[in-house]
Order: sequence, then structure tokens, then C-alpha cells
Amino acid sequence: MTKLDLKGLKITWIGLLLTLISGVLNGIGSQNTMSMSSGTVTAAQSTSPASALGGILYIVAFIVTVVGLSMAKNLSEHFKKARNLMIIVFIVSFVIAVIAVSVVAVQIMNMTVTGSNPVSAGLIIFLLVVVVILIALGLLTYRYLLKGCQETAVLCNENELGEKFLKMWKLFLIGIILVFAGVVVLFVGIIGATAAGAASFAAVIGAMAPGVVIVIAGMIIALVFQILLLVRIAKLCSYDGTEIGAGEKPEEETSDSLY
Repeated sequence: MTKLDLKGLKITWIGLLLTLISGVLNGIGSQNTMSMSSGTVTAAQSTSPASALGGILYIVAFIVTVVGLSMAKNLSEHFKKARNLMIIVFIVSFVIAVIAVSVVAVQIMNMTVTGSNPVSAGLIIFLLVVVVILIALGLLTYRYLLKGCQETAVLCNENELGEKFLKMWKLFLIGIILVFAGVVVLFVGIIGATAAGAASFAAVIGAMAPGVVIVIAGMIIALVFQILLLVRIAKLCSYDGTEIGAGEKPEEETSDSLY
């Protein structure tokens, strides 16, 4: 009988672990500090070496994950789809980052020359649309990854584990929706608090609080998802080198099979 070759899945696991670590480093490295000057609240962004290390580690994690998914495509066509979408998301994210840096540079020049800092409503809408598209592609990427893991679990005669992979999709979806909703509430609160002019520190903090709570809740759920994914993929990897069982590949999912 044919033996399972899960080396690609093992490499994918390493890439996902590095992605998680890079996210933690970026969270530690980027600190938003609030300061008050002449009654106006301003936000300052400081970046530590941990954040720079997190950025480098994220690129390494991306490369490792793509290599792993490429090697795992013989197990399931869904791994190949996940890899392709991951590459698209990475490229688009890089382009958006370059645009964002360019916009900030232009805004700084405008403030230096004219003393004003106008922000184009069209640009904001464009960036929001791109962010929504990136979120959708990211969700789809993990959908294919989970489906590929399910098919691999069936090959290992772990049908119950395969079903658990599919059910994780709902957990991930809830986490991402909460994070996005929290960010929206956060910005709406800040805009509302400062619309009438200078806002006190307490007023801005109070307006930000609901959005911050929602974002933290979403991030916790997303973190739980990532840890569960790593644990369950690790269990799959323990079947590396074993003979493929009699399990059959699952049928194509219906509209609600991922729930």
C-alpha cells in the first residue's frame, strides 16, 4: 500500500507557527501611546526592534508556508488553492503597504508646506474596499486549508478529526468579523468624539472603549483558532510514513458543509 508523505504538511505547520509568533512580536513591538497637548489628544506610534523582527519573521513564515503547501498539494487540491490565494494576498498587501507609506509621506509634506493635512475621502474608501477584499481572500485561504486538512484526515482514517477541521471555519469567521467590526466601531468612536473640535483624553478613551473590547474579543477567538489549528495539524503529521487507509475522500461540500 502507498505510504503517506506528510513532509509538506509538516513544513506548513512550521510556517503557521512562525506566523503566529510574528503576530505576537508585532503586537508587542507596536505600541499606541496617547498624549495630550493644548487639550487635544494625539496618538503616537512607536516601533521597537520586536516589531521589526516580527516583520522579517512574517516574510520567512510566508515563504515556509507556501513551500509546505506546494509540497502538500499531492494530498489535496485544496492545499494548492490555499497556496495560490496566500500568494495573491501577500502581493496585494505589499502593494497596499507601499501606497500607505507613500500617502503618509505626502501628508507629511503637505503639513510642512501648507500646515494642513487633508485626507481624500476617495482614498479612504478605496483602502477600505481593498481591506475588505483582503479579509475575504484571507478567509477563503483558510477555508481551503481546512478543507485540505479534512481530506488528509480522511486518508488517515481520522474522519472525526476531519469534521473538527471543518467546524473550525465558523470559529475563524467569527473572530475575523469581530476584529473588523471592532476596528470600525473604534474609528467611528474617535471621529465622533473629535468631530466637534478638541476632545478630552477621557472623552476619546470612552469613545474608543467599545471598539477596543470588540477587537480584543475577536483577537482572542482568532488566537484560539490558530492554536487549535496547530494542535490538530500536528496530530495529522504524526501519521507521516504510515500506510494510507481505506478512507475515501469526502464528497464535495454543500453550501453549509463548513458550518
